[in-house]
Amino acid sequence: MKSQQFVQHFLDVEVSKEAMPKAKLALLDYVSASLWARDSPELHQLKKAYSEQLVGDCVLIGDERTASSSFSALYNGFQAHLLDMDDTHGNVRGHPSAVLFFTLFTELPHHTGEEVLNAYVIGVEIMARLGLAVNPNHYLQGWHNTSTLGGLAATGAYARLKKLSIEQTLTAMSIATSQAAGV
Repeated sequence: MKSQQFVQHFLDVEVSKEAMPKAKLALLDYVSASLWARDSPELHQLKKAYSEQLVGDCVLIGDERTASSSFSALYNGFQAHLLDMDDTHGNVRGHPSAVLFFTLFTELPHHTGEEVLNAYVIGVEIMARLGLAVNPNHYLQGWHNTSTLGGLAATGAYARLKKLSIEQTLTAMSIATSQAAGV
């Protein structure tokens, strides 16, 4: 399957009704893992270091304050994965919710919960398909699939949520691919 066909499929496919209860369970897991970590000193240090980012309309899980979208993403992703209790996915060999929900939560002020959950399902599917394509060798060679595959999946989920065109999505996915290994 060519890149354009892959992108066209996940931009257009209808999310099955069976996937939504699983997405809600993943959301519950994500929020629970986040709340478990909310009083960690590392999170207090992070907020202190980025105090100028505590303005905006994006949620910080477990905190009544809101923040800029970039800090919300950083904070919520860090918090969800801090205690390494967040969900895992066998095909991914990683933690899909930590990278997908923190990305999608930046759009909560502009999208419904159902739209966010639909995009989440697409992101998990992208991450799982990529995981099936590269694992087990990718993981066994020392790559952390949450970061290498997660950025691509989060980009795809975000593109779905924002209804980007195929061209815009391919460009975004190309950028995410170039950053997958932290280059």
